[in-house]
Amino acid sequence: MDASSEFNLVQAARGRKVALGAKLDSRKITKRDSPIDQKSRAQWNLELEKALVKILLQHNTPYHRGRNGEIWNMIVGIFHARHSYVKFSKSQVQEKEKELKRDYKMLKEARKQSGVDWDEIWCMIQADERLWDELTTVNARINKFKSKPFPIFNLLGDLYDVHIVQGRYNLTSTTEPSQIASVAHNETATEEVNQSFSHLLVK
Repeated sequence: MDASSEFNLVQAARGRKVALGAKLDSRKITKRDSPIDQKSRAQWNLELEKALVKILLQHNTPYHRGRNGEIWNMIVGIFHARHSYVKFSKSQVQEKEKELKRDYKMLKEARKQSGVDWDEIWCMIQADERLWDELTTVNARINKFKSKPFPIFNLLGDLYDVHIVQGRYNLTSTTEPSQIASVAHNETATEEVNQSFSHLLVK
């Protein structure tokens, strides 16, 4: 083999090595920065959802609603201070709030339908198969609640309906969540249900 041919082979080998290295680096970057992978790390459970709603309730005032950007930074900060074992981005917390709001409105509308009942203790829709078929046709997302309870329904009602009556959450209160919860609507029954659903909490 002459010197020219040997030089060409060496250059070709180097080219393949560089190309392979670039491809591997590209795959690593894609995996690290993938939004799907980032979202998969946001593992929520009933305990964390309830904690978030209580923080939102505490800051659901005209003053806080007028400072939307600042308030979200503060809410995320408070949430992490109380639950240091998780680390969600602000966008992940906001997305969870939107999801809870969608689920609450969906269940609220479903409860208005004729023949549909709501079990206050187990916090679940009660309906026969025909009604479930109709509800699912209107909104397929509701099918997940056919066998899944939604214990924070009343809390979300306090947040989104801004329905303040005696014995329910005062949105301008500075009382700690644990103290407020003691006078919340149907709180005793809800806490008992939460204990029953303890297996749903992700450790």
